[in-house]
Amino acid sequence: MTFSNEIRQELCNIKINTKKEMLSFLNSVLLFSGNIKLNEGKAETFSITINQKDVAKKITTIFKKIFRITLEINQKNNYNFGRDFLYNLQFPKDNEVYLNNILEELSIIRVQGDVYTLRNDDISFEILDSEDDSKIFLRGVYMVCGSLTNPEKNYHLEFTTHNKNLASSLSIFLNRFEIRSHIVERKDVFVAYVKDGDSISDFLNFIGAHDSMFKFEDVRVKKHLRNNVNRIVNCETANLLKITKGYVKHKKAIEYIINKRSIDYIPEDLRELALLRLSNECYSLKDLGEKLSVPLSKSGVNYRLKKIEDIAMNLYKEEEEK
Repeated sequence: MTFSNEIRQELCNIKINTKKEMLSFLNSVLLFSGNIKLNEGKAETFSITINQKDVAKKITTIFKKIFRITLEINQKNNYNFGRDFLYNLQFPKDNEVYLNNILEELSIIRVQGDVYTLRNDDISFEILDSEDDSKIFLRGVYMVCGSLTNPEKNYHLEFTTHNKNLASSLSIFLNRFEIRSHIVERKDVFVAYVKDGDSISDFLNFIGAHDSMFKFEDVRVKKHLRNNVNRIVNCETANLLKITKGYVKHKKAIEYIINKRSIDYIPEDLRELALLRLSNECYSLKDLGEKLSVPLSKSGVNYRLKKIEDIAMNLYKEEEEK
């Protein structure tokens, strides 16, 4: 099971207690995955398409608990997205007489006299007047159209809808809770997405997916530690390469002087450093300076090593002129 579906599974196991919270949940489900069929200005039926069986069961259970109506579930193969099945929830035809009243109670349609207005392109903020209602609403949104990538790969939470206004409305709603989100159009859908790790963690915590949040944070901590270790190793490797490169250059100069003349050809004030450099490949300039009988700074050591290199270069030129 993907990490995304594990979150859905966890959310399915959370009880929704009050009728108001159940209405908020069903409102989010119909807004983000419902298809409402109209006939002469009135709703004739609706269907909801879900890709996870437990989510479909959760929706039908809550719907029946409130309205005493059982949604019909049709299972079909889903070849397009690599999933085994899609679950289509259909409002039963023999209960059509109640449909518009139900949708009005769910704030999906507004009824003014004989005029029915469909409200499926915007979030009805007025019904989400408490934090608990907002949590339930966002929980429903994730369950029907949300996904979260495996945090081992990257941090990416997204919600897809075919309605641009709805995607924008969701982004505004998320930002209200300091969950930083953005909108992008992808082919024929609009996506509200979150890439900030802290915001994703806050979202999981907010909707009640605490186990998933702890798993997410556990991965983040491990990745952070790995990255720090790699950074330290890379830094130490770079320093070692720098030290080794310097040693080879210095060794070559000192050995050239010894081979062509002798160690005594190197002035006495540089001789101790030359011998120390030859016998300590892994010493940095700082290490060399600290090991001298009269300690020197890094710049002092560097200056004297360059003088030794100059001696070797001048000796080389003399040999070439012979």
